Amino acid sequence: MKQIAILGALATVALTTPAFAQDLYGFAYGGSAASADLNYGGTIGGAPNSVNNDLEGGYGLGVGVGKTFQAWSTDKIGLRGELELSFSDRDADQIQFSGNGPAAEVNVAGGIRTTALFANVIADFKTQGALTPFAGGGLGIAHINQDLVYGPGVRIQDSDTRLAAQAIVGVSYAASDRITLTADARYRRVFGVSSTRLSPAGTSTGTVRGDLESTSLNIGVRFNF
Repeated sequence: MKQIAILGALATVALTTPAFAQDLYGFAYGGSAASADLNYGGTIGGAPNSVNNDLEGGYGLGVGVGKTFQAWSTDKIGLRGELELSFSDRDADQIQFSGNGPAAEVNVAGGIRTTALFANVIADFKTQGALTPFAGGGLGIAHINQDLVYGPGVRIQDSDTRLAAQAIVGVSYAASDRITLTADARYRRVFGVSSTRLSPAGTSTGTVRGDLESTSLNIGVRFNF
């Protein structure tokens, strides 16, 4: 969490210096965290096993600042850079542990919370009307807090900070000279999330590792400063 705060503060200072202040905007969004999967593999109880986690739709929020780079834009494509801070919360829906066979586990509870900082590059595909399609992506870091419970009280309970990436597609509507409404879909992947697996007694039974994949649908607003 400290790394995210420090990087965010440094990037915000850079974006808001006089040399960068022109064409600066802020944005906020919220939406449904439509789906997410975290498929763990590792050595559990001395043998290779997997713990596949399906997370039900939760919610996500994001805020940030961005800048339109007029010098790098054309009459057909506009280029923007963004710094985005986001948070999402999802509950566990289904967990399958290979050591207990193919059936889903019982007594599933808990969930995963993610705080992420992304640097995005977005391309706007200019049209003659008020609607503008856009697409882009970003790289960043994500802090994962997880507390997944299943079976007789087995827990995957840990936190981890890892490299993350996202792809973004959407459309914007220019409501006024200063306000733009947005709708988008985001696919994210956090790489190499690891956690300790705990027995009902609280002792470690091994370490598991996997990628957290998620998709979200969002609506938001951009406002020019």
